[in-house]
Amino acid sequence: MSGTFVCWACKNKYASIFKEEHHAIPQAAGGTQKDIVSLCSKCHRGLHSVASAMASKSKRRTLDLAVNSFGEDEDTRKRIKELAALVVKHMQKLKEGSQGKTTRPVTVEIPISIHKGLTFLAKDSGLSIKDFVIQIVFDKVLGKFPSLKEGEILRYKNDKSRKNKT
Repeated sequence: MSGTFVCWACKNKYASIFKEEHHAIPQAAGGTQKDIVSLCSKCHRGLHSVASAMASKSKRRTLDLAVNSFGEDEDTRKRIKELAALVVKHMQKLKEGSQGKTTRPVTVEIPISIHKGLTFLAKDSGLSIKDFVIQIVFDKVLGKFPSLKEGEILRYKNDKSRKNKT
């Protein structure tokens, strides 16, 4: 892909090969393709540093250092802080389960050959297909978003055991 793009944060023009798409609302928190902003690689990396500093409620100095890495352009720093705050807000909502439900149904269609493989692997591990797939999903998602780890797994298991008792 040739051409150029303008970074949403710093407003500088770059070759398209340096374009990185960022979900303003993280996909894990319900973000869609409509929530994408185009960032240069420097702003994208910096945005994640600012969001991490905000999410960890680290010392003010750590957050200031992350924000100040964007130089003297106050408008760029303001846009980065706003976008980072949006990311943190939605990830906190997801983490706290404040979207009303603690689980959501997911339906997928898979080729029969894959289903047969899942059936074999599930039986081999002593799990139902549903529980085996849930374990795979947990492993993948929690590998990408480690801050969700223990709380989400325990909440899911507790909800499931309560439902099984009734």
